[in-house]
Amino acid sequence: MKNYLGLLIFFFSFSLFSSEKSSLSIQDSLKIENYKAHIDTYKYISRDNYNNEYFLDKASNYADSIISIENDNNYAREIKKSILLTKKTIKNNVISKIEFFEFYSGIPQYYGFIDDAIEYAYESAISQLLNTKYKVLGNIPLSDASITSVLVKKSCDSKSDPKCLDDETFEIINQTLISNTNHRIIQSNELIPILGIENSSNLLNGSMTEENINKIIDHLQLDRLGVFTVNNIDVINNKVWFVNTDFKTYEKSEGFLESIFAKGYTIDKRDLSLFFHLLGVFILSIILVSLAYGISLLFRKNILIATRDSNKELILSILNKVKYVVLYFPLPIILSVIIIYVCSFIIPRGDLHVNEINVIVWILLLSFLMSFLPIMINSFVINRFVNRFNIESFHTPRGYTFFVNSCLYATSFPILIFSYIQKETHPFAIYILLIFITLLIGNLIGRSYFKLGRSSNRQVALTGLVLGLISLLIFNTVIIFEFSVSTLFLSFIIFTPISILHYKLDTYFDRLFSQKSNESIERKANEKFSYVKSVMNPDVIYKKVEDKMSKSDKLNIMLIEAPMGIGKTRSLKESFPNFRKNNWNIYYGDCNEIQDDAISFEPFLEAFSRLIGDNWNSRSESLDKITKGIINIAAAGAGSTFEISKFSSSAEKTMNEISLEIVDKLTNIDKKVLFVMEDVHWIDPETLTLLKHFIQTVNRDPFLRKNLCIIITVRAEMKGSYRGLNYHALKKELHKLKDKNNLFDLSDLLNSNSFDLYDFIKNLCVEDNGFKMVSTSMNRINTLFNKRNEEFQLELKDKLTPRYIINALDVWIEDHKLVYSAEGYVLAVDGMDPETIQMEDLPAIENLDSYYHSIFDDFEEKWSRVLESASVIGNKFNAEILAQVWRFDLLDVLKFLERAVDKDLLEDVSHQDNIYRFCDKRIVSALKTYFKDDKIKPDGERQIITEYNKRYLATQSHIIENPEKYQTEDLLKVIRRMLPIEDYVEQSNILILDIICRYLYSNQFGKLDAFRNLLEKQNFSLLPKLLLKLIKIADDVNYTFNEKKEILDELSKEEIRNSTDELANDLRLLIILNGVIKSTSEKSIVTFTKSEDSFQNFIPFLDKLQSKLNGLSLIYFIKEFGHLNLYFVDELILSGGYEQKQKEIEEDQRAMFDKALKQLKHTDFIDLARKEFTLWDIEQISSDISDNQEKNQKIVNKYEKLLDTEEDQNPKFLYDSINSYLNFCHLNFVDGKKSNEVFISYNEKLKMEGKITETWVLTFIRFMLSITHGSNSVRPGKIYILDNPETADKNFEEAKGFLDKILDTKSDTKASMWFLDAKRIHYLSKKDFNSYKELQLVYLDRLKEAFNEESKEFNDARVKIADDIEWQSENEPKCPDFYNDGIELRMKYLNYLKSEPIISHSKLARQYQKIADLYINKKTSKRALDFTKKALDSHHKKFETQYTFYPPNWEFIDGELIPLSENIKELFYTYSGEKRMVVVDYGLCILNYARCLSIQKKYEEAIEMIDKACKYYYVFPKLNHLSQLEKGMNLLYNKSEVGLELITNSLKNLDQLDEIFTKSEIRIIKKAKRLIKQR
Repeated sequence: MKNYLGLLIFFFSFSLFSSEKSSLSIQDSLKIENYKAHIDTYKYISRDNYNNEYFLDKASNYADSIISIENDNNYAREIKKSILLTKKTIKNNVISKIEFFEFYSGIPQYYGFIDDAIEYAYESAISQLLNTKYKVLGNIPLSDASITSVLVKKSCDSKSDPKCLDDETFEIINQTLISNTNHRIIQSNELIPILGIENSSNLLNGSMTEENINKIIDHLQLDRLGVFTVNNIDVINNKVWFVNTDFKTYEKSEGFLESIFAKGYTIDKRDLSLFFHLLGVFILSIILVSLAYGISLLFRKNILIATRDSNKELILSILNKVKYVVLYFPLPIILSVIIIYVCSFIIPRGDLHVNEINVIVWILLLSFLMSFLPIMINSFVINRFVNRFNIESFHTPRGYTFFVNSCLYATSFPILIFSYIQKETHPFAIYILLIFITLLIGNLIGRSYFKLGRSSNRQVALTGLVLGLISLLIFNTVIIFEFSVSTLFLSFIIFTPISILHYKLDTYFDRLFSQKSNESIERKANEKFSYVKSVMNPDVIYKKVEDKMSKSDKLNIMLIEAPMGIGKTRSLKESFPNFRKNNWNIYYGDCNEIQDDAISFEPFLEAFSRLIGDNWNSRSESLDKITKGIINIAAAGAGSTFEISKFSSSAEKTMNEISLEIVDKLTNIDKKVLFVMEDVHWIDPETLTLLKHFIQTVNRDPFLRKNLCIIITVRAEMKGSYRGLNYHALKKELHKLKDKNNLFDLSDLLNSNSFDLYDFIKNLCVEDNGFKMVSTSMNRINTLFNKRNEEFQLELKDKLTPRYIINALDVWIEDHKLVYSAEGYVLAVDGMDPETIQMEDLPAIENLDSYYHSIFDDFEEKWSRVLESASVIGNKFNAEILAQVWRFDLLDVLKFLERAVDKDLLEDVSHQDNIYRFCDKRIVSALKTYFKDDKIKPDGERQIITEYNKRYLATQSHIIENPEKYQTEDLLKVIRRMLPIEDYVEQSNILILDIICRYLYSNQFGKLDAFRNLLEKQNFSLLPKLLLKLIKIADDVNYTFNEKKEILDELSKEEIRNSTDELANDLRLLIILNGVIKSTSEKSIVTFTKSEDSFQNFIPFLDKLQSKLNGLSLIYFIKEFGHLNLYFVDELILSGGYEQKQKEIEEDQRAMFDKALKQLKHTDFIDLARKEFTLWDIEQISSDISDNQEKNQKIVNKYEKLLDTEEDQNPKFLYDSINSYLNFCHLNFVDGKKSNEVFISYNEKLKMEGKITETWVLTFIRFMLSITHGSNSVRPGKIYILDNPETADKNFEEAKGFLDKILDTKSDTKASMWFLDAKRIHYLSKKDFNSYKELQLVYLDRLKEAFNEESKEFNDARVKIADDIEWQSENEPKCPDFYNDGIELRMKYLNYLKSEPIISHSKLARQYQKIADLYINKKTSKRALDFTKKALDSHHKKFETQYTFYPPNWEFIDGELIPLSENIKELFYTYSGEKRMVVVDYGLCILNYARCLSIQKKYEEAIEMIDKACKYYYVFPKLNHLSQLEKGMNLLYNKSEVGLELITNSLKNLDQLDEIFTKSEIRIIKKAKRLIKQR
């Protein structure tokens, strides 16, 4: 009542001082006060949103409402002026110009759609408040402050007042504060005991007194109390809620301190029913778009008056379009929302000027992308479902128009929603205008896009497309600025004349083009005919590849198997634009039917020549002018412009390195890659081998494996002889590559059934405007081919091909059965009506080459045969060779070839070099069918082809007779033609052996494998198998120890049979030489077998092999095996004839070198041969230098002169020279410094253009594993690591990276295992013992994969690793104790020993004893004692069961090992002067027993056992003194003072020894010293 009276007094006073002449009613006054509050609310919201005009207008409306009540209200008028000034100030700002600006960065947070609006408002206010830093509490966010607080609400006059905070909301705020702050919020039930019910209620409702607050502080013993106050500032029509929250603290001494506050607001939108509105708008839009388009169709047909038929057509059209709109709508709506969201990341601030650069960019980007991008993506998606959803007439002007219209309308959906949320209504006229505008723009874009790909007048189509896109940009910009009926109507007025004008122009040019297109030209079907998509839609190829890639992280290899001429190549090439459009890189290469003699890996060269440029390697190191011309021809044919001179030849590069080069380049591009290799039925062995290497290398690259697809095409139903692989053989070869480390997805991309030839003629005439046929003739021919195709499939399970059909048309044209007329081609078969043409009138398949046959008929037969022989030589050929083959005068041959050029059969590639090539592959096929009646040999080859090859070989007699003088590629060129001919067996064997030795010499194992494939293709049965074994034995990088061991074990049991197959015996010998002898020589890093005895069987053949070798092959033999005659001559060492024998061998080798040098004189190999001789000579001189430093320096000078002679050394020779120099340094410079100096100076030379190579990696590993010669030997690699830590780390990383790329994960090849050995040294040098131990376990895991867990090799390695890690634990001060690891390894080794057929008690005793040692170190006495007893038991069984007792001069009697001699040397040392460990180990085993007893405090027994143990090693000071030390300790433990003296003496004796003690021994010594101090 009191408050009410106060309000009356206020209004009475107000009326007295008011300038208004008439007094206001109380109701009007209350309204004005409310309106003022509403104005303040909207002005606050506007300011908080960059002075948003929408809210300023709301405030202005309330000012108008005040004026309508009180006309002269100064407040309202001032507010109006203020609002107008603000709007004037911001009129060019983004927030003012762009109608729904706040929506473009997401739905504004101040809209509430679900919960009560007041909750959203307080949530916003409290969030701001809690994030505010409060100085009084340490300037930290209020939420983080730890303080006791109370929540109160501001008092209000009446609970019915909307501004009064209700209890439910108050409790929600209370819970929010509890959950989101560190404050302790005092609850009402806590206040009642302190203040009482009434005071508590008053406090919570805003009536705070210092007395009550002090009571709370005192009761809770607080320094201060925080007070949260919340209140509703304003509520507008229960739609807009404006609230306030504040916080302050109270201290007894200071009272209330500084207050902080935050405001929040929410506009309630719960009554919008947004979901149902959206659904309604969606359905209404579908109906309106369909209706509008249906009506437009009727108008196009000039049906302006509604009739029953037109109404029916309209309804059917609309119903049909509804289905399409439902398909077209969803994706553009979703995408436009996404694009608006993405563009929000660059959205400018609302207070910026609209002409700022970043504002303009954002508007243009949003305007363009919001519609254009969804249209593009939706077209891509819908295009793939055209057939599935039976979308009629999609690919028509009207279809595209309707599609674009629908998409454009759909992309406007977000703005429709923005408008509805803000305004809560919009006129129906907007929908209508929007439909017509999008229809106009859709017509411009849709019609123009369709015409662009099909019209002869592309300029009109392009103009329309540009106009459409500009209109789209303008329209989107307009509706972004203002979305209203007026702006939409203005847009409609502008776009209508543009659309009509373009439509008229388009119609006019269509009519003009139609007249011209009827005038088709006379040409053949084969002449650049258009691609017929009905046969195979290239989009399908891209989609299948993309789908496959998206579903798997494995490498994808996809096969196409289909008949010749069906369109494999054309379909693939038509699909390439799709790949490029989606950011794929494409690399294409094909295998030629006629293998060109001088091009290495031709498909790879064609595909990747541009990619790797100078790093590509052709086969031959130095190509002559003819070869250069040939490769340049190949480049031109592949569409490339590179020159052969651009490619640095490096025949020494391995296939691993070639593959790695390509893979690294592809990975660096960082794109998806498509590699197409076509026609693998013509693939040559070398390319096949490289393909396998390439696949394996790709699989090791994690990025490329997921981003590369390989498509391989092969001809289906191959009949006759093919050089390459058929479909099944291809799959078999690829499946051979699959293993756990080399997985890939192999699938069929296309097969014969993927190609549809139905109605091919019709579709050809539609696609190709230049090739027209009269409709009656076209229909009849189309029907005939359809029937022929059906019969073909029924009879032969095959189908016709486009090539057959096209060629058939050309045959008819050639035979004048298909005659050209003004209307197009017409059938004229003997004057018959086209309908009477029957199946038999179609040309036979074998007659399809008649065009070329008619040309051949113009030549004399001898010249046709010359042309045929040219095709045998190659797709490119030299006229000089052709003249030699036929023994014709070169001028006559050239004259004929020029005639062939005039007939478009050949191209003259180089007038100077007389090089020609065939214009088309079909010419070669036509030559075969032209001479189809030639005599056929049993193997399917025509007899005349064999004769041609014989004649060709006759021209190459200089190569056959002196192969050592020519490049390997020249030999391969000859031997390919020689192998099938029986007359050349002996010569071919010589060439085969020479080629094999050359590849071995240069470590070209990949090419050697390709050569093996060639022999296999020529039906050699035994040679390819032996050659594969040889490759596995000789290649240390790619094959495992186990594979090598199995081969050598097999050969060691095999004797060379007295057969006539000398070549097979030569290969067996090479296997043995590369395996047994080479692996045990100083050149090998590790020895994996001891099968030297198997070599004895092959000695008689050694000299015979040597006599067959010449040139580089002979040098290879001298380098690798020239010293073999010194093997197995131990008796010469005893008799003193060893040096004489060595001298004889050196003289023999020198004679062989003289022979090789004479043979290679005036050849490209002479420089290399001389260097090899120089290296050999240095090695002979250095073999007997010993410690003569002066002579050593001379050898050093010779090595350095050899290595510094030229920069570009042969890689293999450089590798051999550097490693030879390093071996010399290891032997003669014991401190390792010279070895380091040489390694640092020369190893980088092994890199190729700064890139890692196999030779660099192998040299690095060998160096790391090397040991200098002598008693104080060191590891040069360890010195290198310590002196160059960063460089060493980098080298190890580079070596690992290279091996990871060329070898499979967890590879157990020799090179990978060597690397682990080297890495072990790396870790130990850096004292990284944990990494070292992990590496040892990795090493063991690799061996388990190689040999299996039950093998001797694996278990021997297991115990060696146990020895190694235990040694490190005992001898390296910083090494952790790996005792548990040692125990685990030895326990598993014990299981292996126990499973052996014959149990070795000696080995068991050693392992039990070792395990006991480890348990003693762990102080686990019980386990130690158990294993010590087992060790003693095994020792006893060993002594008891020996057939011949060992050790000598000892005897085992009654459980005791008794000496039989008093001679210490006989008892304790072997004949070579080493400790007799069998005796010492026995004594140490007894000592372990004593240690176990001592741990159990059985000191007397321990002393007794120590005395017993010492009998077996008392002559060895260190062991004896340590045992006496332990005896003294036990005596002391047993309370005997004698022990103290014994300890003192033992320590003194140990100090005098020059010995290194293990950690266990040091522990014993320290323990003894502590005992002395304690006394």
